[in-house]
Amino acid sequence: MHLRREPNNPADSRAIAVYSERNVQLGYVPAEQAQWIGSLLPTVRAIFQRADTFGPVIRVTFDGSEPVLPVIKPKPERPPHGGDCGVDDDWPPREPRDDFGGI
Repeated sequence: MHLRREPNNPADSRAIAVYSERNVQLGYVPAEQAQWIGSLLPTVRAIFQRADTFGPVIRVTFDGSEPVLPVIKPKPERPPHGGDCGVDDDWPPREPRDDFGGI
């Protein structure tokens, strides 16, 4: 990932564009963070973490070190039916019974 200033950007002269390793523009650093990140740009390092609905999520360091991706935690599996886990054979749960006759 590369971050580049865009001083000639008509919308914001402090804009910082985010580019992939293949030199494809992925988006921009949010405007409220661009001035601060721009002052640190010589030491900023970034890597792609994941795609999201709003765009790429990147990991960034500001001290010149290489960013590290977090360890992905496995999704917990649904507990087996029965046993002491509180789940019975009614999965998914049924609608609750109306004991008051619709009062």
